[in-house]
Amino acid sequence: MKRGHGDDGYEPSKRQASGRADVPRCRHAFKVLITDSLAAGLLGTHGSVKDEIQQETGARLVFSNRNDYFPDTKYRVMGIYSDDPGVILDVFSCMMPLLIKHGDDERKSQPSGQTDLCGKEHGEYIFRFILTRRMQSQIVGTGGSNIKFIRQDSGAKVFVENESILGHRAGKVIGTPNTILAALRHVNEFVQCESEFEDEFYHGFARIVNFAEAQQRGWEPPPEPKETWTSQWPTDCLLQGKGMLTRSAASLNAMPKAAHHKTGDSLKDIVPPPPAHGKGTGRSPVGEDGRGPWRVSPRAP
Repeated sequence: MKRGHGDDGYEPSKRQASGRADVPRCRHAFKVLITDSLAAGLLGTHGSVKDEIQQETGARLVFSNRNDYFPDTKYRVMGIYSDDPGVILDVFSCMMPLLIKHGDDERKSQPSGQTDLCGKEHGEYIFRFILTRRMQSQIVGTGGSNIKFIRQDSGAKVFVENESILGHRAGKVIGTPNTILAALRHVNEFVQCESEFEDEFYHGFARIVNFAEAQQRGWEPPPEPKETWTSQWPTDCLLQGKGMLTRSAASLNAMPKAAHHKTGDSLKDIVPPPPAHGKGTGRSPVGEDGRGPWRVSPRAP
């Protein structure tokens, strides 16, 4: 659904400053924050690991330039792009062995406390991402109901910031590989709901990966649509019970939702995102110990 004023409500010069030319215009996207070491691992020698993940999943991966970090952090941005939202989950699964490897390397040099990639508890890792204000608001939900559900259903610790930087807010999931992937399935569902606002989703979220460059050029994010799930969602979205089915349901069928088996007044206000089902497997290739078997073997950067 295209929205905005005229084209997308932007001056051409500012639109050009909003991102790199190699960012594909796909229907779905997700943006991850990664350390320099994890970025090197995900790229591999001459881009070999990146190419392997892209070939395995069908996604497109775009990394921010070297030394171009999300503001006030030392984390690079990696954009995941696909017309199938289930493919994004497959990329998360491919990333996990490398996150574990580089997290374990951090732990060797810092035996206790939280690191960039490891939580405070033994066996905990940290997966970081960025969202728009609307995405953050929907993930939190009324009175925190949605984020409480994600935490209880997945078993992971999920946090999102309230402060916006260039229209984005940072978030993180802390837990074992299994619980992280379970939480990310829910987070991704909320994020992909925003793809209904096609122009805003692309120009305000999907396209920008180089934040330092965008700041230097004076880029500003577009105003986000005012509709919310609790007021007026796009007319081509239909509520079904407590869930939601979008007009793109035919392509959103690869991410089976975890069963909403939690009960109690603390969860009564949950408005779950739509079950997303598509060609991607949405599989989480982890064993009972929280590790492999993995589909992409970690390689040294």
